[in-house]
Amino acid sequence: MMRTSITALFLICLALSSTALAQQTVYVDDDSLCPGTGTIGDPFCSIMDAVCNIKDSGGGTVWVSPGYYNEAIILFPDVSIISTDGPAVTTIDGNGQQCYTRDCVFNTSTTHCSTVIISSLDGIGPTNADRLEGFHITGGQGFLWDNAGSDPDLLVGGGIFVFGNSAPTITNNEIAGNILADGSNPDIWYGGGIYIHSNMASWDPARPVITNNLIEGNIVNSPEGSSAASSYSVGGGIYAGYHSIPVIEGNTIRGNRTGDLVTENQFASGGGIAIYSLSSLPDVPVITRNIIEGNDGTDKGGGISSSARFDGDVGGYVPTFGSISDNLIWYNTAGEGGGFMFSNVLSTVTNNTIVDNLAAYGGGVNVGVTVNVGEELTLTNNIVALNYAELVGGGLYVYQAEPVVRYNDIHGNTATVSMTTSEVDGDKSDPDYIGMEGNISVDPLFVSTTPGSEDFQVQVGSPTIDAGNNTDASTIDLVGQARIQDGDASGTAVVDMGAYELAADFDGDNVPDYLDPDDDNDGVLDESDCADFTVGISNAPNRIGDTLVIDKAIGDVVLSWKQVAQGAASNVYRGNFTGDGTWPYDEACLFTEVLDRQAVDNDIPLLNEGFYYLVSAVNICGESEAGLASDGPVTPAAPCVMVNGDFDLDGVADLEDNCSLVSNASQADGDLDFAGDLCDNCPSSANPDQIDTDLDSQGNVCDLDDDDDGTLDENDCAPLNPDAAAEPPEVAGVTVNRSGADAVISWNLEPSATRYDLAGGFLQDMVITGDTSLAACLAADVNSSSWTDTRSAPISGEGYYYLVRGEEVCSGSYGNDSGGSPRLMPATCP
Repeated sequence: MMRTSITALFLICLALSSTALAQQTVYVDDDSLCPGTGTIGDPFCSIMDAVCNIKDSGGGTVWVSPGYYNEAIILFPDVSIISTDGPAVTTIDGNGQQCYTRDCVFNTSTTHCSTVIISSLDGIGPTNADRLEGFHITGGQGFLWDNAGSDPDLLVGGGIFVFGNSAPTITNNEIAGNILADGSNPDIWYGGGIYIHSNMASWDPARPVITNNLIEGNIVNSPEGSSAASSYSVGGGIYAGYHSIPVIEGNTIRGNRTGDLVTENQFASGGGIAIYSLSSLPDVPVITRNIIEGNDGTDKGGGISSSARFDGDVGGYVPTFGSISDNLIWYNTAGEGGGFMFSNVLSTVTNNTIVDNLAAYGGGVNVGVTVNVGEELTLTNNIVALNYAELVGGGLYVYQAEPVVRYNDIHGNTATVSMTTSEVDGDKSDPDYIGMEGNISVDPLFVSTTPGSEDFQVQVGSPTIDAGNNTDASTIDLVGQARIQDGDASGTAVVDMGAYELAADFDGDNVPDYLDPDDDNDGVLDESDCADFTVGISNAPNRIGDTLVIDKAIGDVVLSWKQVAQGAASNVYRGNFTGDGTWPYDEACLFTEVLDRQAVDNDIPLLNEGFYYLVSAVNICGESEAGLASDGPVTPAAPCVMVNGDFDLDGVADLEDNCSLVSNASQADGDLDFAGDLCDNCPSSANPDQIDTDLDSQGNVCDLDDDDDGTLDENDCAPLNPDAAAEPPEVAGVTVNRSGADAVISWNLEPSATRYDLAGGFLQDMVITGDTSLAACLAADVNSSSWTDTRSAPISGEGYYYLVRGEEVCSGSYGNDSGGSPRLMPATCP
């Protein structure tokens, strides 16, 4: 025993230490001379020649050039088969071809085969790294499965047969026109396009990844059965059977069919997909982000059919599990469950759009008998709309089951029996679901239901936006938009119902909000914007400053103040002070959210008391300080309570409105100054403070004559003063008289000047520089026609010079130099 154990250990170590064989790359071209050697210059002429050449020597990649390959092939572990130019020009047609064995010889016991067989070899199957990619796969008639050596009783997998613990990636193919057909007439036909199954039990299931394929026009139509034993046609596009856990994502599955109405004693289901997996949570089949369209299940499940399976090991029915999310299920037909047919499943059906499907019972969804109590379907966040039942249950039909139905929109479904809207029928009716657990029945507002141009995304304003349940939601929708978004700009992100998450674009710049750095396009990036979805507000307002004016009329106090940027409204506070100068700082809210920057106080203070007033600016982001005291900003202890009304009834609350007195629902603000175009006194020039000196409704930044004095600003020496426009002219008659030690400088009075400035310097400096640039201010604001220079007389050979200008509102000039240019001073008098 000891020696045997040592030998066994030695052999295991030897096997583990052997060198792995290198992966190879070989090439195939149907135009090459057969058989070829597989090099790029001498490719194989057959796909199977290439596969068989590398399968036992480390595997690798088979690159297939465009062409028509009439053969049935096998995908082995560690082998990928990829076309160089895609399915439009590269076809594998299995019509009339025999299956290969795992030893790469023809199986002479068969007359036809699946076009592609993917199976485990010695208990090891292909992994997700092994790819079947880029082919038009057609002509498959199915694999005859001889069960226990008796007459063949299964015909499966027209296009692709996936068996055992195989987990290949099947991507970017067209799997089309595969029709199960056989003269020996087995009773059970499964999987027209793809068949998936494992007999290796739940611990080693089949796990293919089936993504981005077109699965179209595949047919499963078993022959007539007998009154004692029906024939079965199941899974027109895809059949996922025992112990299979596929990921079926991003495919278009359309125009597939199971059975027909004229064949008697035939049971047909799952026109698009049939799921009968014996998997268990959390490892379940995933069917997500597919378009499942125009499939016919004849008896049950036009789009998808799924039910429990009998398991002899447990002596009863075992529910099918699955996650079905973010799919568009439309225009499918069946006797029961035009879109979906479920019976005794523990699957979740989430965020699908189920529309325009047809059945006798349950046009949209049919939930049938639950064998085991508590094993129920969960239906959540879906839109079930515009489906039709020839008998009852246009939207949802429930029979002897208790599905969990929450956060769905079930609307606009009809049925022949009632000739009216028929949302829910069977053992349940509308009140059992609609209005309960987040379920609604309202028009989802699809973009288009016009035949030929259908678009089942929803419009902005749809009641299905932000109406789902986040707990049930996935992270990505049918077209790749991120979930969960704040589609209604409420400030809270909630998943939408249906297969599409609204790619909200608040500012209409074609950049979805979740990617847009400036959602409201107000010129302030979201990271710095206190209100991302409010055009008129980006930050809390500043203090209004020293602009409050109090006008005491008889019995009334009229308060007015100027606008500050983004000060959508103002709060007015009033406090009391006494005659002895005591200030209790007891200000309280007097007027809330004043919109026109003026207020009237009719109250009269008590004897020997007075009122003081504070005014703050306020918007949706906050309130400014109300004043400034000697010890710092003043903030009332009890601020005004926010009202946030909508004075102009434009649907935009006052505290968010960039034109709170003028209706402007669009909030258009072309110059991005946070004043809406309809109330902006300069709509094309930014002027957030809206200053309008002459009150002519034109803001100063765009008014050519700000003070309305008739002189354009460019020529107006005081553009904000209507009493002044021109500078006083040059002062004339300047003379100098020395009287004793002082010099008296005098000049002629100028009628347009009331004050005078004197400047002067040394004559020697003027000689050197040639100008008056070294002059200094001698006197400012002299209100007479003379000034006395008390400086001592200049030294011999030197002298003083003097210049005079007049002033009123504007300052005149010191005259012109000999060249006619105004004399320039280094520093003018104040």
